[in-house]
Amino acid sequence: MILFPVGAASRSRAVALSMGAVTTVVAAADQVTKSLAVAGLIHGGLGPASVSVIINHGATGGIGSGFPVLVTLAAAALTVLAAGLAVRAAGTVTALAVSAAAGGGLGNLADRLFRSPGLGRGGVVDWIHLAVIGGSFDVADLAVLLGVIAGLAAAWGHARRLRRKAFRAARALLFRRRLGVLRLVVRLLHRHGVRVPLAGASPVMLVVFRAHLHSW
Repeated sequence: MILFPVGAASRSRAVALSMGAVTTVVAAADQVTKSLAVAGLIHGGLGPASVSVIINHGATGGIGSGFPVLVTLAAAALTVLAAGLAVRAAGTVTALAVSAAAGGGLGNLADRLFRSPGLGRGGVVDWIHLAVIGGSFDVADLAVLLGVIAGLAAAWGHARRLRRKAFRAARALLFRRRLGVLRLVVRLLHRHGVRVPLAGASPVMLVVFRAHLHSW
């Protein structure tokens, strides 16, 4: 299938349902916490973090705030891209991590589509303020950041495991081929009167070639 390519973790029904659940939970948590922050129901702070509601009509850092519709279209494109990458991810952890990022993108996109002043021109509610960096963000931003980092790390680990598996398979194939050549040589020696018992030679050849292959 084009949507669920061969090797994609999302071809598993359980993984696909988990991905949908992660995306939904992240988007819902983002919207609920934003509503609570706007209503003034979240107070106080923790360490360098404090609650400060800011409406951002632009992208990160307020970039493009004068063109809210274009920012909304870009946000929609990035959210669709994240969903596509999640569906096509080969590793389960990668798929779930990118699904979290897609959920964060969906949460911010909902702000731009449905919040004041109107469709496609709404502002994102950033309510978590960090005095250390002097910026504000929300649950969606956090999910996107952590999801991308975790997804990249998981994808790298998955690719590394696949490379190791391919190397072991290639090494085993080479071993079997070389072992076959040695057995052929033993049979040729038998024909020329050189007696090398195959039953005793095979274990010796296995030991020698294993030692040789592990020394690569």
